[in-house]
Amino acid sequence: MKAKKYKQGLVTSLTALSTAILCQTATTYASDIEIYKAPTNGGATLMFVLDLSGSMSQSIDKSVQRDFFGTNTSCTSEILVVRSTWDRANYDFNGSYCYIDESTFNGLSNTRKNQITRQVEVKNCLKELRDFGGFEWKWVGWELKKVWVSNPQQVYSCPDRVTMLKRSLFDLIAGNSSVDGGKLATENTPLPPTSSIGLTTFRSSTPEVKSSPLVLNSINRGILLDEIKSWSATGGTPIARAYATGISGLFDHISSPNAETACAGYGMYYLTDGDPSSDDPSSAKTTYNAKVRNTFALTRAQCTGGDSDSWACVQSMAENSQQKKNNSNVEIKTAVVGFGTAFNFANSSGQSVIYNPKTNYTDSILSASFSGNTLAAAKAAVAGKGGWYSASNTSDIVNSVTNFVDSIKVPIPAITTGTSAIPQDVLNTSVIQPYAYFPQFQPKPSEEFRTWAGNLKKYKVDEGLLKDKNNTALFSSAGVLNTTNEDLWTPNYATGTTLTADQQSLKALGGLLSRLNLKKTGSNLNRKVFTSDGTTLTAVDEAYIKGAPAARGYYLGLLGYNVTTAQVAGLTTAQSVETLMASAPELRQVGAVMHSTPVLLTQSGKITFVPAQAAKEAVPATATEPAQPAVAARAAYNDTTNRDDYILFGTTQGVLHVVKAGKSDEITTVGNTAGEEVFAFVPQEMLAAQGKAFLDPQQTVIEGSTTNGMNNLYYGVDGVWTARTEYVYDTANETFKVYDSATKYGKQWVYGGLRMGGRSYYALDLTNLDSPAVKFRINPVTSSVDGFATPSDQTTRYANLAKMGQSWSKPTIANVQWKGKRRLVMFVGGGYDSGYETFNYDQTSGVGAGVYMFDANTGEFLWSSYDAVKTPVVAGKTLIGDGDHLKYSVVSQIKGVDRDGDGDVDHLYFGDLGGQVFRVDLNSTHSASGTAANYAKQITRIYNGHVANGVSPRFYEMPAFTVYQGTGGLFAVISIGSGNRSTPLLGKKVNTGYIVTGENDALNTTLTNDAIYNIYDKVVTDTDPAAVTLPTSPTLSNLYELTSANRELNATTAGTPPANLAANKENSNYKGWYYSFISPNLASNDTRRAIEKVQGDLIAIDNDLYVSTFDAEGVGTTESCGAGIYGNSRAHRFCMPYGQCLNGDTVANNTLVLGKGLLGITMGPGTSGADRRIITPLGSLPNGNKITGITYGAANKLIPQSWYEKN
Repeated sequence: MKAKKYKQGLVTSLTALSTAILCQTATTYASDIEIYKAPTNGGATLMFVLDLSGSMSQSIDKSVQRDFFGTNTSCTSEILVVRSTWDRANYDFNGSYCYIDESTFNGLSNTRKNQITRQVEVKNCLKELRDFGGFEWKWVGWELKKVWVSNPQQVYSCPDRVTMLKRSLFDLIAGNSSVDGGKLATENTPLPPTSSIGLTTFRSSTPEVKSSPLVLNSINRGILLDEIKSWSATGGTPIARAYATGISGLFDHISSPNAETACAGYGMYYLTDGDPSSDDPSSAKTTYNAKVRNTFALTRAQCTGGDSDSWACVQSMAENSQQKKNNSNVEIKTAVVGFGTAFNFANSSGQSVIYNPKTNYTDSILSASFSGNTLAAAKAAVAGKGGWYSASNTSDIVNSVTNFVDSIKVPIPAITTGTSAIPQDVLNTSVIQPYAYFPQFQPKPSEEFRTWAGNLKKYKVDEGLLKDKNNTALFSSAGVLNTTNEDLWTPNYATGTTLTADQQSLKALGGLLSRLNLKKTGSNLNRKVFTSDGTTLTAVDEAYIKGAPAARGYYLGLLGYNVTTAQVAGLTTAQSVETLMASAPELRQVGAVMHSTPVLLTQSGKITFVPAQAAKEAVPATATEPAQPAVAARAAYNDTTNRDDYILFGTTQGVLHVVKAGKSDEITTVGNTAGEEVFAFVPQEMLAAQGKAFLDPQQTVIEGSTTNGMNNLYYGVDGVWTARTEYVYDTANETFKVYDSATKYGKQWVYGGLRMGGRSYYALDLTNLDSPAVKFRINPVTSSVDGFATPSDQTTRYANLAKMGQSWSKPTIANVQWKGKRRLVMFVGGGYDSGYETFNYDQTSGVGAGVYMFDANTGEFLWSSYDAVKTPVVAGKTLIGDGDHLKYSVVSQIKGVDRDGDGDVDHLYFGDLGGQVFRVDLNSTHSASGTAANYAKQITRIYNGHVANGVSPRFYEMPAFTVYQGTGGLFAVISIGSGNRSTPLLGKKVNTGYIVTGENDALNTTLTNDAIYNIYDKVVTDTDPAAVTLPTSPTLSNLYELTSANRELNATTAGTPPANLAANKENSNYKGWYYSFISPNLASNDTRRAIEKVQGDLIAIDNDLYVSTFDAEGVGTTESCGAGIYGNSRAHRFCMPYGQCLNGDTVANNTLVLGKGLLGITMGPGTSGADRRIITPLGSLPNGNKITGITYGAANKLIPQSWYEKN
């Protein structure tokens, strides 16, 4: 049930001057990728069935001679210690080796010698010089003495099969092994923690499950190593009974409550060195059938007879298991490994036959290569779909297991995440367009990639919910994304069309990704890509790439060619570029859309007036007229038609995209152009910094490097952009246009930074989309502005550009008075110091501190807070007012406030990462002779929440500014939320330990719970705020603490105020109030701090304040294979200006769980064009909740803009 919003009567709001009016979207994207969990289970689960029969042993069956030296060659047995190290512990066993000397070696056949040499190269056999001398009696001078006589000889010592098997398992589990104190040593990548392995052996002719599958965490690896090191070999080879025992153990594991059958690939890895013996297929059948339903049971005919029938029985069990004929309905593949010379998959000529999973192996094909038990084993391997392998040494086993794991593991599906954005409509500011743009990206924390894929999709907003083109809700009632939806940009095809494979793929992708025009049509490239050199915009075409192919070849990836880094490096000539383009397959990808909020660019449109509509009751049907439904009353509003809309956004790939938004009447039209890219802009610095990001993500991985993976992602053009739009009027068509002709046009200028992708800010002129241009680039690296020559007398001032950090701050574009004239300028915060990636960073560098102002047309560096020098000089002070406290990074957008409605900004508000909030009063009468030094009249620290040792609350987002009529007159409330956006998991524990590196209980107690702070600024309503005596900055103790106990006022009787009415009025001793967010998921005795954090812009509208938070201890999500997202997000509504709501307006109804991960809320359209409401990522609206239940009127009316006390 929707409720209209009525004023409370506590205060009178004079204006809707608020954050929400200026930008309808409260964006909250993942601020730090640490919330994305790598998989903890799944991937691949193997049951090893391993042969420990007597033929594996040197002492019983001379396996060393059989495999290496020849059965007629004598060798000397010895024990060498085999060691593996895991988690700082050593695991040793006595390996059985046998050696020959050099003379014996020389007497072997060339085949044998080559084989042994190969085994030495792969570090399976040991080759070393040993001294076989002895003591002999010899005359030394006149004395007969016993002396040592050396007899150095080269020896070759090789292991028996059980030693090789155990050592290979050491390598697989721990990633290392050594022999005889390191004389032989191997290091390799161990099986990943996404794998689980179990162990079944057959020794003394008795199969036994030694270990059920254990996930390969640190503890379990140690358990498995302890088990393996104790093994020895003896007895027969019960092939069928061993398989039945092993798969029964795997069945038990799969059916256990803790197994994740949906995400694991399952396999039986069967290694043996000989023919069946001491077997009983009938007994194997009994063991197998005890674990499956009767419908899956083996028949007597499938498993009967003796040793010669063993492999046929295994074939039946493997085939059933691969076909999911088991109680858990999962596929289990089987691989068979022939170990040693007696049992391997070689043809009659002795050549190894390699299994090809794409080959359709018939019995006749197999019979052409194999015979006897090898043929029977190959049939079992084919039936099990895991194939066969031949192994003759440790590395062969390791490689076979690795390949088998790759063949069975289930790909870990990426979790698509993001927050929808409803951009501000500059053409018609009174109405919010009923469309949301959903930026998406797929976190892949388990991969080594340095890029993550993304997409942008368009959806309808209907009655507070996001819906696709089929009117299906985008989210379920639990807030889970419906992955089968079709967004409004999904391609349409004529009814009855049989879709090709490519068309089906595009339809499944949807969004911009499905609309990219790639590669060539004829001789023309289909995608329009530009890059910049200074302020020169250059088309990235074939000729441009040929101009420097090895450097620019990476651009081929953006043009749709799937090329590798090696292929790019090999480009040397124009012809080599053409050859590569002719052969390369298609690459269709878009980078992750993480922080770059989509911006709506409207090039033209017609504004129409929609009159008010009176309420009408329902009219029943008559004999002549159909029934008429009831019609709700609706205020008049302005609508727009014939719009030409575009969407601009950046991605971590290093690309800024401009995309056609599409028109409402072409959603289902076949062949529409909605979602098609107009052009892509790639700042030139992206090529040098992350050119590999243009290629397939796999190409960003450097083998063996420590700079791979999610901790080293490329971020590209990840900043938040903004636009400055001005229209001209086409009287003939009654249409507002940005560009009408070469002599009649307005402005479509866009501005933005790179966030963690770099330090630059760019300004582009998109007035004529057919001819885009770069206006300027702020370049802190060179302390200059590309496109504007540094004045010779300003080099000292321009040097302050070098103090700018990463370009996180969304530009604020506004008019100011500068040197006696109105000037359109760009304000940005100083930027981000990457030291803040550490949660308790105590900044002393000054990087990113303060505020900067540039000419929005030319890029000229006009002013920064560093210019506000104290004059005359005062000892110990550098800047005016509280300016010397500006020493911590400012990353938010700068809030500009126009105090007198003249269209010029007079005050700036912002917070920093050091826990401080500032107001800067600008000189609105700045004269023609004025300078940068006298432009700021006063810098006031209106709140000081700084805490020593780097644990201050951090302010990442722009404050909201609202004005109210209080008891003593007008006052402003500056609302700002704290939360460590760089470390959102701060305070979270997993398995009793903090997840953030370096955090512990002692440090956590020094943190401050994050909060929404509301600071009263009564000075700004004075006629001349800068002339007011600078007050002492209020601290936390000067603010009233609001709690859940008094957010809702008590019931009252006539004439009696509520018992819990807060004493936090603007005329009290308090300088404001705050409300701390404490995770509801903590136990009552858990005092951990800073767990729930404000994450995202605030929305202030009509006496309401909306705040989004992220709770690190909230219930996150675990998708397939354990990949997922930590924590969840909530939305909160506060009644302004004092935070308290009337009785009955409960805290519960003003709190809403948004879903898993970092999510935010959006201001969107209501039931008509005349109102608006909060949009959430939910599939249904909860009953009684105020956050989703309130609609706000937006009728056309005159609003007084001059809120300050009149002159």
